[in-house]
Amino acid sequence: MPTIRSRCQRVDFPIPPTTQSRGWLALRGIDSAKIAAALIEAEDKPLLASELLDGDGIEQRVQLGTDLLALLDQKISLIALAERWQQSDWLLLLQWLQSRMALALKSAMANKSIEDGLIARLAAVAPSRLFRLHDQIQAALNQTLAGTNPNRQLALESLLIATCDACNAKMA
Repeated sequence: MPTIRSRCQRVDFPIPPTTQSRGWLALRGIDSAKIAAALIEAEDKPLLASELLDGDGIEQRVQLGTDLLALLDQKISLIALAERWQQSDWLLLLQWLQSRMALALKSAMANKSIEDGLIARLAAVAPSRLFRLHDQIQAALNQTLAGTNPNRQLALESLLIATCDACNAKMA
């Protein structure tokens, strides 16, 4: 309510610099390669990176990236990948896909390279195509959060087809 809001003070907590996050995570005795991967996956958010390092979140996300690169390199079929990904947590998968598109857009728009093969590959795609992919993923996320139960196989195939089309159009 406006009355309550007028009596509140807003305090923003910006994301700390990457070097500070790396130092904080290094205090846990984790090797720097894992820390770097976790910060990339967590978009430089140290608390999320810490969560990913606690479980097998990094390994799962790295595998998703490896799978998507294999698809783009035509080493795995689209249908086989969609079947494999059906076993993943649907919401986390969509959020991961969305974050990959967002990172690729940031990289492409800022002409800044990221030490991730998948992001570099996606960043080479025309930004307009990445925005469309991002919107398609957001629509799937919105449907999921609204409580609908989409056919995951078809939804994944649709997203993967759109991703392949966007990447292949840039290369052609």
